[in-house]
Amino acid sequence: MSEAPQPGPASPVAASAPQAAPPQPAAPQAAPPDTDGIWYASYPRGVPREISASQYASLTHFFDDCTARRCNASS
Repeated sequence: MSEAPQPGPASPVAASAPQAAPPQPAAPQAAPPDTDGIWYASYPRGVPREISASQYASLTHFFDDCTARRCNASS
């Protein structure tokens, strides 16, 4: 019994094409990016840039509190 022929590459060019080098990790950043957003300039005086999230039990409670305090404000 003879062995079946082994399949060859799809084309001779594919067989001789060099393999790509494995990806290298990105270089570390020297400093963290500047995240001081331009939108802060539009905040009214007294509006904090960050909130203390621990004062809310969940995102739903945060949303409910914010909308209840601003329900009569104009948009």
